[in-house]
Amino acid sequence: MVEPHHHSWIIHIRSKDCTQLTTDFNTHLQVDLASAIERIPGHRFHITLSSAEIPFTWYNVSTHLLSRQIEVDSAASLNLAEGNYNIYDLVTDITADATFPYSMTYDIKTNKVTLTNTDASGHTINFSSDNSRELSKMLGFDRVDQVVASGASISSDGAVNLRPVHSMFLYSNLAASNVLTTTYGGNIENIMDKIPLGDVGPLQVIAYDYYETAPFSTIITTDAIQSFEVSLRDQNGKLIQLNDARYELSLLIEQRLSYEFEMDHPAHPYPEIATSGRRSLRQADEEAEEDKAEDKDKEEAEDKEREVPVGDRRSLPDELAARAPTIGGLSIDPRSPRPQPLGGSAIPILSSTPAAPMPISVPTVKRPRIDEEQLQRQEMELDQAIMLAHSL
Repeated sequence: MVEPHHHSWIIHIRSKDCTQLTTDFNTHLQVDLASAIERIPGHRFHITLSSAEIPFTWYNVSTHLLSRQIEVDSAASLNLAEGNYNIYDLVTDITADATFPYSMTYDIKTNKVTLTNTDASGHTINFSSDNSRELSKMLGFDRVDQVVASGASISSDGAVNLRPVHSMFLYSNLAASNVLTTTYGGNIENIMDKIPLGDVGPLQVIAYDYYETAPFSTIITTDAIQSFEVSLRDQNGKLIQLNDARYELSLLIEQRLSYEFEMDHPAHPYPEIATSGRRSLRQADEEAEEDKAEDKDKEEAEDKEREVPVGDRRSLPDELAARAPTIGGLSIDPRSPRPQPLGGSAIPILSSTPAAPMPISVPTVKRPRIDEEQLQRQEMELDQAIMLAHSL
């Protein structure tokens, strides 16, 4: 099969070469090309993230992610310094914090923590507060306020997960038409691709290539690409804070032939050629169906001619009877019943009339059938050739 004609470009983006659009975040950039990539009539832009090299330099405990604090009695209490923490770092720092009236322990078997009230009076931990929600969830607590009496303890509702950034998405301001999310009830989002984080940890580099996810390209509904925005965001749509670490992206842009001319153009650019081409394909389809019917009728007629009933010789036509053989000057009609031996002998009487030949199966050579898929493929190739001929 001949592949549809298309054009492709690859854009290598270095973060240090682009314009930063959000202060202190180099994950929101403007990309400017020296010349525009214009859409060819009858084609669509398909964009794929070909590769990416992004350092893991964001913090799991940070002001940007609201993962530094836990409020007590509706007032600021625990306030950790920004950085990357493991669970044992958190146990040490939370227990040592003088403003937070709780100590914390960790059970490695259950992957849960326990907070114990070390104060002389009871206190309410405001897990539902906006400032407490992210750190509370990282420690496995539901976002519901809890009252803890003096000396009492509470344990995590779920498992500890110290990775508030679960996944990374590459956004753009180019209008996508085939990417949906569940975040806002299935609305279309301008997402080019999702970058898996895998088991990469802090201070390592996320190396992404095209084969790490399912083959997919974002369809862009625009007439030209020259200046556009890109951004790296987490699963909640927040910009990733790389702390000014540099990274690289490579975008593959393809122009693929679109066969929905009714949507792309009010009328075909060359209607008389396209119509005649499509008409000839329809005629070929009709002729193929007629030939198929004629072959079937011919087969049935030949089968009837070859079939001669053996048990009923009287069914032979008159012309065969006229050519019947003679014995002793007497003509023997093959339609007449055979004489039976006297005495009911079981010995058969040989007839001089030759037996009718058995039907012989004659192979019939049929023309190859032209299916609907082949016709559509021929129509695509014809439209492609027409467009190419007029673009030269």
